[in-house]
Amino acid sequence: SKTLEFENVSIVTFNDNSAISIEAVTYDKSLQRFEVAIKNQGSEAVYVKPSIAIKLAGDPFTVSINTPTQILGGASTSIPLPRTLSESDVETLSSTPVKVITRFGKRENVLSKTKSQDSLVEIRSGFTLAGIDVLPFAIAIIVLAALIFGGRKLLKLFRLD
Repeated sequence: SKTLEFENVSIVTFNDNSAISIEAVTYDKSLQRFEVAIKNQGSEAVYVKPSIAIKLAGDPFTVSINTPTQILGGASTSIPLPRTLSESDVETLSSTPVKVITRFGKRENVLSKTKSQDSLVEIRSGFTLAGIDVLPFAIAIIVLAALIFGGRKLLKLFRLD
């Protein structure tokens, strides 16, 4: 048997009280990306690096980001994870839970904690602004403008005389 000898070895420890919650997982069809909403439950900044493990059409794959994202104490953020999916994959995704695995910690280069949970994915389509589907609003504005600027002609078309 061999004996290993070490010189100048020290152990560094630090206390990491960071805590997070995974609030929601969405897939935005128009932006072709997943978004993981995470809340920092602590008062100090935390660094997070989410990934999503998925199995579609029998093929497992993982979607992740390369660089951790900072979330300030008590704040929430939505982290984008780009991935293009086919329409049939999106349909399957809407009824298939995914596993969200998030490495996190109070130091960017030492993500010492892991939170894992199964989540259903909310599918979003169309154009969104701050999470609100803006397509119905855009159509309403166009119709309103048409009524204001060309209203007489439109009223004549729909008049039942």
